[in-house]
Amino acid sequence: MAQLQYLPTEILVQILQHVRHVDFRTFLFSQATSRIFRSIVQDMIVSVHQSSSSAQQQEKPCLHPFLQPRFAPLFNTTDAFTAEERAKNIYYYLSLEGDCTLPFRRLPWAQSAAEREIYLRPEASWRHLPLLTGGNGGGGGPITQLEIVKNYATQTSDTVKYFQVELPGSSSSLSATTGQLTMGMFYDLLLSEKATYGWETGSWELHLGTRLRNIDLLYEYECYVYNDPDLVDLDAPHCAVLHVLGGSGCDHEFAGVDWETCWRPQILGPKPPRCLPWQGPLKQTDKESEEDNDGE
Repeated sequence: MAQLQYLPTEILVQILQHVRHVDFRTFLFSQATSRIFRSIVQDMIVSVHQSSSSAQQQEKPCLHPFLQPRFAPLFNTTDAFTAEERAKNIYYYLSLEGDCTLPFRRLPWAQSAAEREIYLRPEASWRHLPLLTGGNGGGGGPITQLEIVKNYATQTSDTVKYFQVELPGSSSSLSATTGQLTMGMFYDLLLSEKATYGWETGSWELHLGTRLRNIDLLYEYECYVYNDPDLVDLDAPHCAVLHVLGGSGCDHEFAGVDWETCWRPQILGPKPPRCLPWQGPLKQTDKESEEDNDGE
């Protein structure tokens, strides 16, 4: 009896390419069909990822089409709020008010124990996917440099902290380039103590295609202005900045959450990426380097 995996590889690739564009989740799950399917799927993910880093560096960075709808609240915490909660908001930004687990608990797949079990398996494919992708959905290449800027506000003062995230290479065949940010790393990073303010976290947002240009100016401002060209390089396709807001007014002991029964997210890997303090002068853009050389 003929079986699907007995088809020539080039035909299987065409079939799986169509499935990838139509339903990326089914495309990933097809790896369980056989070793041949798993090999083809992993090769396709790697090839798409590599093409984005070489041929589409000028395009605006775009989140992976599988990750965006399933993890949106982790990229921008404002996506964790319902329309009713937005209407009742009295702050200048949508604050988590101390419930730093809310973006995780509002993930579409986190609403039932059965779905959580599927996504939180050690072998879950999403953990190895790069945050950015190429293909028809845009690109920019892998995120190889991630910075964290944290702002903490009290009634009397504001403080700012800066970290560079160490991105270790992955042993998974889904990650062909070492030192790139995967969804699993980002998930664990948000649950680490250094990346956020824990129960005093107000919000966070991941800014793609940007990097800090001047750390001295950051401390002079005492805040992060994501679109200030003097502070931020807005044309850095392989970089991203995670901006975190926190404050002393946040309190997780508010009514409405049963902490005894609700699901609490935990770090999935052996340990999250390390958050290092400023490691030296920030890298210049190619344009800035050329201008310096011309000046000499």
